[in-house]
Amino acid sequence: TVYLSNGNWEIEGTVELRGNVERLLGTEASLITSGGGRVVLGETGADTVVVERISGRLGNFPRVTYEHDSDRTWVFKNVSQWSYDPAAENPGDLFLEDVAGGSREGQVFRNQNVWARQYNNETEADVNNPDLPDSKILVDGADVWILGLKTEQEGTIVKTINGGKTELLGVYRNGPGQSDSDNPAFVTEESALSVAGFSIRPNNAGYDLFARETRDGVTQDVVDFNEANVYSAFGDGDLWEARRQVYLDNVDTRGVTLDGTWTRSAGFDGGFVGEDFLFSDEIDASATFAPDLPEDGRYEVFVRWVNDRGGQDHAGHDRDVPIAITDGAGNVTVVFVDQDVDGGQWVSLGLYEFLAGTGNEVTLIVDGGGNVIVDGARFALRQSGDLNLDGFVDEFDLDAFVLAVTDPDAYAFDFGRSVTTTGDTNADGVVDLNDVDSFALLVDLDPDAVRAVIPEPQSAMALAAGGVVLLGRRRRNP
Repeated sequence: TVYLSNGNWEIEGTVELRGNVERLLGTEASLITSGGGRVVLGETGADTVVVERISGRLGNFPRVTYEHDSDRTWVFKNVSQWSYDPAAENPGDLFLEDVAGGSREGQVFRNQNVWARQYNNETEADVNNPDLPDSKILVDGADVWILGLKTEQEGTIVKTINGGKTELLGVYRNGPGQSDSDNPAFVTEESALSVAGFSIRPNNAGYDLFARETRDGVTQDVVDFNEANVYSAFGDGDLWEARRQVYLDNVDTRGVTLDGTWTRSAGFDGGFVGEDFLFSDEIDASATFAPDLPEDGRYEVFVRWVNDRGGQDHAGHDRDVPIAITDGAGNVTVVFVDQDVDGGQWVSLGLYEFLAGTGNEVTLIVDGGGNVIVDGARFALRQSGDLNLDGFVDEFDLDAFVLAVTDPDAYAFDFGRSVTTTGDTNADGVVDLNDVDSFALLVDLDPDAVRAVIPEPQSAMALAAGGVVLLGRRRRNP
């Protein structure tokens, strides 16, 4: 560990973090420069280096630049007046916690994984001003997750390009200034973006456009955040790669067929996804979702409708909506849902064997019982062994497997479905210790190591309450 005491430390050249240095710790120290001061993380040294409790000269440029010129992992905690340069072609992983700042040219994350919590970027951006960057943050082929992003000034907050993926949970923009339609809050070009929870300081101006998305060469604009306060620019391919799911919204021109008269609405009290939702009370009207599934398998099917209002009647919402699920072999199953409850969430219709392609359908039918609401449908591949339902069969399913073996009732309650749907890896009809060998084979673990973390029966109650200690495991992106 290298310590910097309180005060200003001026850098006019290059300082490289190498050798045995694993931590650069300041006791509220400031790194400043009047020119080209740089702190470089090059190829030689510890796999992970932490920079913590260091500031810069408040509000002023130039700033000391942290140059990421290797595939080593860099962690920043409690750092302000931060300026970062992903200098390597494929920089290493980047972790940010309580970090404030950004480059004058806009903060770039390129071809790397970035995890940030409480990140404050106040760069000014304007696509029409050659002296300013097009966006405050540019995600260029990177995978970026940010929990808590705060910004000020006008201009696009995040632009995602070159197949990048950006996920934002909690975005707050402070400060005055309306951004025109050339500078939407979010821009996505042949990439993926999701935003949950976006707000602007009350009485401040905002954006003429919320988002601009270009996919397959076609550009569409989103004027406002919908009332569910959730926006997604993930295409089917992105969702499949990330979570083994295909999603269709009611506005999709491919995969959604409407028969009869349907009315569009966005004037409800929230809970819908996308730009709006549909409703109809015309008998025999129908809405069909036909996903293009990448592979054969067992899929869990979900639909959704707008929020309920404290369980009160929705002025005639149908409480027994028939939904026909047709698999690729032509088998039809009809289920019924009550659209007066469970609004604003994905409601499972069960598991079905589907074939790859577009031959599977989910059809909501108006039968005279009142208004039927159509918002979206989701199709999630459920593989044997995928007990945590993240779309992958791997060592991260171990917690749920141990719980399924020791306390099947708790597992069924927590996950809302029979334990035999995914945990019965030897296909004998029950989830028990006889599944250990087949489960271990699926997730590439040693069967004896799996047995070692399964407690005695008397420990099952404590396990369900407090979780289990997991085996050592490789790092994986969240």
